[in-house]
Amino acid sequence: MRPSSGQHLESVLPRPPAAYSLTEAVIHGEDIARPLDRHIDVSSRSLVTVAEIARVTDPVLGGRRRSAGLTLRASDVEWSAGAGVVRKKSGAGR
Repeated sequence: MRPSSGQHLESVLPRPPAAYSLTEAVIHGEDIARPLDRHIDVSSRSLVTVAEIARVTDPVLGGRRRSAGLTLRASDVEWSAGAGVVRKKSGAGR
């Protein structure tokens, strides 16, 4: 899901509303599953896509603003983005 030379990240991500539908389904699916101690199988490609969308957009949670100056790294798929301080939240991930 990385852009090729000369391409902007936004050009390789799904376009709204598909992008936002995928993001909502994955994030809220996890919101529901975790308290019930359930696991939802989500493809690595979908997880990376959602992470990229959340990182570069600012609709509700301010992902672009909140991730500025940080390096983000996933613990469950091969993905990282940004350049800066690495923050590790205790207890993050499964």
